[in-house]
Amino acid sequence: MNSWQTSRSPSGEIVVRNNQLILSSHDAEKSIEVSQKVQADVKGKKFRLRATLASKNVIPGEKTWDKARLLLVQYFDGKPQWKFPHALAALAGTHGRQVYNEVFSISPECSELRVVAEMSRCRGEFFIKNLGLYEVEETTIYTWVKWLVRAAWILFIFVLLVPGLKGSGSTLLKTFIVLTVLGVVIGTTLPGQVKKELKEDITQKIETYTAPVMTKAKEYAGDTTKYVSVKLDITKIAHFCLFALLAFLLLLKDSSRSTRLILLDLFMLACATECMQFYIDGRSPLVTDVVIDMAGSVVGMVAGKYLFNGRLTAH
Repeated sequence: MNSWQTSRSPSGEIVVRNNQLILSSHDAEKSIEVSQKVQADVKGKKFRLRATLASKNVIPGEKTWDKARLLLVQYFDGKPQWKFPHALAALAGTHGRQVYNEVFSISPECSELRVVAEMSRCRGEFFIKNLGLYEVEETTIYTWVKWLVRAAWILFIFVLLVPGLKGSGSTLLKTFIVLTVLGVVIGTTLPGQVKKELKEDITQKIETYTAPVMTKAKEYAGDTTKYVSVKLDITKIAHFCLFALLAFLLLLKDSSRSTRLILLDLFMLACATECMQFYIDGRSPLVTDVVIDMAGSVVGMVAGKYLFNGRLTAH
């Protein structure tokens, strides 16, 4: 800890144990922070921040950012620039050890770069291990390939779905199909940091409404009832719902079209969106997301078959 600057309240604790940094806070009105200035030329460069993180009983504060956080903060003339992507992770509740890894682009105007670990006006424990910061570089070939792949991806979606918009179907229905596809495209192209912050904001809003209900339920049921806490990932739900809606709309537009062909189109779309994640900052492709997309497609297809035919029909 000799090269780190520390700031804590009397109710907080900063210790290193078993090669692990632990931040503990018992006062939600105070913050605990350790930080280190990056001793390198950082202007206009890219850096990968990586760490193994865990949290225990972290109770977040009033603000969306009042959590256990690991940050890479840019400073302009001594002032932190929070408008730039900066959070590698913002944890609330209890999370087991997980590796977090993200690339940050540094502004040419950045005069100082700091790695910051903090308990921002919250209570609980924050565990940090295997912390590393590495400079990365995009080659010219990679940059060209990235833009070519993005262009090819857009063209692929156009070729895949435009034929399905021809023929029967109202203009309103076709508009809904286009808007649903746009939702998939927007969700795919969101940078990792933007997606993460949006997800955290939505999750916190949901928890604000559900927490009182859960408290009342526990009071009513008493201590004899065991509860299983299920935390839903809002992004996975969005994957499922968008593809279910798209399958439903495509079937609604042309119920005589082969079910297998519609599912094949949606499978190709799901695979293409995941492959595109290779070229979006802070994102990575996941086979599980393809599975979730196809599960949503099947549910949307089955719902459409029952609604319009009264029974499942095979084509």
